[in-house]
Amino acid sequence: MKCNFCGSKANKIIYNYTRFERNNILECKKCGLAFLEVKKTKKEIEEFYKEEYRKTKDLPKKSAEEMFNDPVIRRDCQERLEWIKKNYCNLKGKKVLEIGSSSGYFLEVLSSAGAEVIGVELLDSYATYARSLGFIVYSQPLETLDFKNEFNLVVMFHTLEHVFDPLSILWAINFSLKKGGTRPLNLNTLKKQSMTGR
Repeated sequence: MKCNFCGSKANKIIYNYTRFERNNILECKKCGLAFLEVKKTKKEIEEFYKEEYRKTKDLPKKSAEEMFNDPVIRRDCQERLEWIKKNYCNLKGKKVLEIGSSSGYFLEVLSSAGAEVIGVELLDSYATYARSLGFIVYSQPLETLDFKNEFNLVVMFHTLEHVFDPLSILWAINFSLKKGGTRPLNLNTLKKQSMTGR
């Protein structure tokens, strides 16, 4: 499988199990990127996350409401919020996008901190639940939404490993941020460094 970052086909298996399922995790021998071995097409992956993801036998079975109210998840959300406030800034009045927003539990925490929030969640039942709470949630891949210079901050947790083309998501995040927004990385510099081996 070709590395999504540098394009090399030289890789090795470093793990053969993810959180809830058997799946090879590969490491690129050229740039060191670790990534899931993808055996489905982009369309198949998107359809899986729209309907089937929470129905797989290895995942905990939780409704959108159960996920929203789970005390462990709520504690994690509070810790994430504190980390963002410490390392980024006060969120009051900031426009924040969450990719993989699930049933809206972190959107709710961000909103309670004064942020204007928007979510992206492919799983229809979870996105519908978050919308029922009053949140704007899109149910299509980020790279198709064409956000430009709109957000002060973009967050995602346990999401990047699920997408077909991680680099396209990082580019979409980069373009979606306002001037002065916190960027995850300088993609041009990082790609140049990987090609030169630095």
